[in-house]
Amino acid sequence: QNLFIEATFRAISYTIKIAENISNGTIRVDKTTATIGTEIILTVKNNYGFTLSSLVVKGEDNSEISVKTSGNNTSFIMPAQNVFIDAVFEAQLYSITIANIEKEDGTSFNVKTDVKKATRGTTVTITAECSEFFVLTKVVVYEKEQYGRTVSVEGKGNKRTFEMPNNNVLIYVWIDRIPKRYFNPLPEGTEGTAGTSATYVEFGMWPQTCVDWNEIGGIDDSRVIYAGRFE
Repeated sequence: QNLFIEATFRAISYTIKIAENISNGTIRVDKTTATIGTEIILTVKNNYGFTLSSLVVKGEDNSEISVKTSGNNTSFIMPAQNVFIDAVFEAQLYSITIANIEKEDGTSFNVKTDVKKATRGTTVTITAECSEFFVLTKVVVYEKEQYGRTVSVEGKGNKRTFEMPNNNVLIYVWIDRIPKRYFNPLPEGTEGTAGTSATYVEFGMWPQTCVDWNEIGGIDDSRVIYAGRFE
């Protein structure tokens, strides 16, 4: 007597799990279980000011599974094992560019920032090294991708600071000549006598007037002013 055997095989369904400690962004999958050969679509979303640094899909045997990205679509093909997904989102670095310097002809200068790139919220310092009797008088920081939007700048003289926004920035600076000052000896015992550290007297204003050099010139360092003409 002949014997007929019939059997039905079904595809094994494997699980897809996402790491629970992912921060500064999210990973979503269109399926939480799938059979071998199924295309799994991932949705990757970073928080504002962060960017995806790494995305790893591994099988249960710790083998890395190839991930394909095409445009805004990210996917992988389900292997014959359970899958684990992990991702790292890092604070995005934005560029800092000194775009333009307005200055008087013949002026020697060097304007720089302490960093070339920075993350959101970082304090960036702008420093100007100018010829003697020239000073950084104005700084405007623009968000590069937001036309006309400026960033608040703090400080005076040859050192200014600003807080990095969620954008690349362009820096525009102006360097001007400090007006000429004239100095003569003051009567002995007069407060602010010429030669006193970090003070000066402007022509026609002594002996009553004595002003801090920082307040007028915007210079950050103190200087000694001596009697006589000062160019």
